[in-house]
This record gives sequence, structure tokens and C-alpha cells, in this order.
Amino acid sequence: MTKAYAAFGLGIASEIPLPGLLPGIGDAEVSISHGPVPETLEGGTQVELFGWASAGKYLMTMPGHARFLVTTDSVTVEIFPQGEEEMISLLVERACLGILLQLRGFLVLQGSAVELEGEGLAIMTEGSMGASTLAYALLREGARLLADGLVAVKPGKDGMPELYPASSSLQLWNDMICAFGEEPDSFKRVRPGLDRRFVPSTSGIQPTGPIPPGKILFLGKHPQQGILVQEYAGKEKMKALLKCMHKKKLKHSLGTDRMHFSISMMMLQKMRISEVLFPSGSPFCAPDLARTVLEKL
Repeated sequence: MTKAYAAFGLGIASEIPLPGLLPGIGDAEVSISHGPVPETLEGGTQVELFGWASAGKYLMTMPGHARFLVTTDSVTVEIFPQGEEEMISLLVERACLGILLQLRGFLVLQGSAVELEGEGLAIMTEGSMGASTLAYALLREGARLLADGLVAVKPGKDGMPELYPASSSLQLWNDMICAFGEEPDSFKRVRPGLDRRFVPSTSGIQPTGPIPPGKILFLGKHPQQGILVQEYAGKEKMKALLKCMHKKKLKHSLGTDRMHFSISMMMLQKMRISEVLFPSGSPFCAPDLARTVLEKL
């Protein structure tokens, strides 16, 4: 059964369930379907242990689950006999769509994004350090959800960067859900055996069109007390942006080097990039971080 989704400014028709994306209607520019996928990519280069890339294509294998072929307008999925549906959905939503967006001219970052007073706020981290949780805390303070997992930026018609809505929910760990006074069992698991859940947006009507990205926050830890907020300048801005790029090592093999550089320079000129550090020896407290972000930024 094919379902329609609307994410990153694209209509998507998918035979694979994509529970984290916004529902869509109408024509689709991207198709995600079942089908045979070759074991290697002809004319491509092996760029990862289970990944092959060429200009305009990427082939990825997840042992035990599926093989994926990504192009600018499609994802073909060959599911293995023991493939787990939820894992395959997650790989399509995060890994495959991230690469497809790069091929279509987007700069793709790892993290979450919300809309505050008409501007996009992107929250970046290295690894699972709380971007989704901070985004959820900001939603409870009146922000609107844009994206979780992948944050996609592309120049608009006027050449200015735009951030695109994509997500209907955030993925939160059970302990973080409990910290907000909610019951994890009331939300669907991301996949069996994983203590992580899809938590729907609490922000009412979500943006449907692109939003100008005003700020990027890089979330991290420090050994001192209290929450520290400081703005990056000069080369530090570029270093911070590079840290959170999705599959940045693939850009040369995919043929997206120049696009990456062009959008990155535009964002560095137009956006503020700050880091928000919380004490490494203290429990992660998203509500306190959210209040600090709203007060200082």
C-alpha cells in the first residue's frame, strides 16, 4: 500500500511506512518502493563498509534487514527475509532521505528544528545528546515543530536560505518522556525493544512552507556549573557547522561538494551560530535549557 507524505518541500509516495513524517496529498516528486537492488553500484566507489556512491546515486546495505538504492527522485528497497519493518522505516527516514536531499541540492544537518516567532531555530548535536528533547521542551513553551533527525536547508527563489518542515513527531527516550511528567507507554515505540518513542508534536498547526533559518544552536557539555551560552565567530562557525552535517564524508563521491560549500557560506553569512553547554556532571534538564535559550537568544 502506498501512502503520501509531505516533507522537506517534497511530495513523497512511499510503500514503506514513514511514521515520523507529515502526511501529504497530491502529486509526488519522490517515490519509495520495493524492488530488486544490486549488491554493488556499477561505476561507483565503495565509500563506507556497506555503502557505494557515484554522482547521483547511493547504494547502502544494512545486513540482516535490507539493501537500498537512492537517486535524486527515488529510493528502492530490497527487504531481506529477516528484515524488521520498523528498522527499515527508520533507515529510509533518516539515512536514505538524508542522502536523497543532498542529491537534490539541500544542505542536510543532523538534529532538530523548531519555528520561533517566524524564524527557524536548528538544534544540532554530535550523537544522541538531547536535540529532540530540547526541541520538545521548546514546543511546550510555544514553538512549532519543523523537523527531527534531519534538518534540510536550501536557497529559496531570492537566494536566501530556507528551512523546510518535515516531521509530525519527535523521537524521545523513555526517561526524557518521564521527566516531562508523561507516560512512555502512551506513545508508540520507534522499534521493538528500543526504549525510544514517537512523541507527536504538541504545537498545534505546523508550518507547511519554508521558514527562514535564523539561528543554529550546537548543544554540548562542559565541566563547570550552570548553563553556558556563547556565540561562535569566524572559523569556529564553520567548524560547528561541519560537525553536524549529515554524511559529510560522502559529498565528493555524490558530486555535491560545490553545493555544500555554497549553502554553507550563505548560512555562515546570514545566521547566528551559538553553543549551549550544560554541566556534564548534572542530569540533562531540557526545560531549564529551553528557558535559557528563550531568554538569551
